[in-house]
Amino acid sequence: MNPPQPEPCVVCGEPTSTRCSSCSRAGIDLFYCSVAHQQLVWKAHRAHCGPSSAHPFLASPIDRDELPFILSATRREIPVATFAQKWFVLPASLSSECARKGRVSLERAFATRSGIPAKQFRKMAVDGLTTSQRGANFADDDVQAWLRELRHYTWTFFDLAPSPASSPSPMPPPAEPARVHTLPLTTLAATLEMAIRPMLDPGQPLPPLVDSSFKHRALVVAAVLQADPPVPHLVPKALKTLLVFLTPYYAVSSLMDTTVHLGELAGIVAPVQPVSLGVVSGLGGRVVGFFCRATG
Repeated sequence: MNPPQPEPCVVCGEPTSTRCSSCSRAGIDLFYCSVAHQQLVWKAHRAHCGPSSAHPFLASPIDRDELPFILSATRREIPVATFAQKWFVLPASLSSECARKGRVSLERAFATRSGIPAKQFRKMAVDGLTTSQRGANFADDDVQAWLRELRHYTWTFFDLAPSPASSPSPMPPPAEPARVHTLPLTTLAATLEMAIRPMLDPGQPLPPLVDSSFKHRALVVAAVLQADPPVPHLVPKALKTLLVFLTPYYAVSSLMDTTVHLGELAGIVAPVQPVSLGVVSGLGGRVVGFFCRATG
């Protein structure tokens, strides 16, 4: 068998022919230029490494350390206007039912929309995603998508309001830049993925292997962001490698729209390493390449 052609290291972008051999047997090529860079992200990658785990990629279930963060975020009372701006606009009929003094929580919005008591939200929408109570349908696409949404919501709203007194294990909101290091790695990886997906062409779904590789690479970037001791110089390199990998799949969109999404992505990584994200636009406005550099 011929050795693989050199590809960018998923951590630093340097060309290398060394890849994760276990994942390659599942068709997932993750290249590492050194043992040090593979070890840097191993804790995050370990659960998804190997022929039976690399593809299709399944997000890790919510563990007991992550659960309080998710429950705390979904019970936070968010101004309706902020909820609509950062999440989705509530229909007038739904807003009148679940808003209290101009504020709403995801728990109450979900319960109202589903016609269930708010106290059933955890049982109906969260417990089946946990390590201890994972449901038989955990691998279904819609369940995996809901898990990503929950984690993204947790990132978005965790620090916007104090927890209600009824929330179990209430936590004070962490000040930036602590959120990157306080929230679990799974939350951060899902947030990176959700920040990038709006830039992808909805009319051209990612091939299954590419989609799994995208999720692996988002996890790598999250691990680099949370590395201890910190490696801020690697943050823009890992992010650029991920963005360039997805080059064939970006949507035909205006440069302004793309820049907005890139700005959101830059905001996620900024507490660890401020970056400048730029885009090169090709024929018809199609995104064909990215550059990513540190500004600090």
